[in-house]
Amino acid sequence: MYRLKSVLFCLVGFGLFSCQKELVEVGPTAATIKLEASSYSVSLSQSQAAGAAIHFSWAGFADEEQTGIHYTIEAAIQGSQFSNAVEIGSTNQQSISFTVQEFNEQLRKLVLANTREQIEFRVRANAAQGQPGYSNVVVVAATAYQSYSLYDEAQILRLPGNYEGWNIPSAPRVISAGHNGVYEGFVNFTDPNSQFYLVKGTQWENVTTYNQTGAGTFGFNGTFFFVPGGQGINRVNVNMNTHTWSCTKINSFGLFGTAVSADSKDVDMIFNEATLSWSITKDLTQGEFVFRANQSNAIVFGHNEKSLAGIVDANGEKIRISKAGNYTIMLTLEAPGNYAYGIRRNR
Repeated sequence: MYRLKSVLFCLVGFGLFSCQKELVEVGPTAATIKLEASSYSVSLSQSQAAGAAIHFSWAGFADEEQTGIHYTIEAAIQGSQFSNAVEIGSTNQQSISFTVQEFNEQLRKLVLANTREQIEFRVRANAAQGQPGYSNVVVVAATAYQSYSLYDEAQILRLPGNYEGWNIPSAPRVISAGHNGVYEGFVNFTDPNSQFYLVKGTQWENVTTYNQTGAGTFGFNGTFFFVPGGQGINRVNVNMNTHTWSCTKINSFGLFGTAVSADSKDVDMIFNEATLSWSITKDLTQGEFVFRANQSNAIVFGHNEKSLAGIVDANGEKIRISKAGNYTIMLTLEAPGNYAYGIRRNR
């Protein structure tokens, strides 16, 4: 953006007087950009994903032409001085709106799900020429959600057993997320001699019950399933097409990658048994990481670009850390078919 500044050169002679125009570069200034939000308290819910979440508008440049200006909305955790800012949208207009799903996707780049956060927003104005200018900062109290999928009974197998009182409705489940007869889930077997059945249905009076019929096989007229690894977290896999099953004992989950360790070592996360989740707060460098169980590549989770924010994918793409800093990272495996992760940029 340019402003014309007149510089007077008086030429006396032959009755002539002339003025030369000098072009001086001027960028947008904070004083000229006033940012406002339609709401300063937002609680997002997947049930309202298509609805309106928030509208930002700004005015400025009353004394200058506004052609060629491009605006970017930046968001950051309050108090971070925008050192952890992410760009959540851009436009050449003086306003921008987000649906609930759109706003949630952007906030999840900054915050963990189901946690109330104070988020700062500002507008960066970029002119074709000159330095960018920034608006005032507005603060919005926001709660983001973790996207989830619903499954019908055809995709569910329950694992009632002695470790949870043989209670079918509350028993852990494995899910066939691909609708292909292959079921999977993480189960906390709390009894050292855990036994269970595989059950289709929700009440004993009207269920299909599968028994263990041999090493790694199941069917009818067999015995209880026994957990080979004993008490603890196990990944349970069930294949209804081949009538085979397996358990893999989970001793640890950790971060692995260039963002975590220069010497290619896993950094273990802290386990929370009540929520079947793992978390860590750690300084990370620019780079990538995945979640690995038992410090091996047998069970690995990443995040595919096409997946919604916070979804972890088995053998998915590496998760990118674009800026070094301190992060809190969480992995939650409580709900089969809806495994999730979250990253909070602390500083």
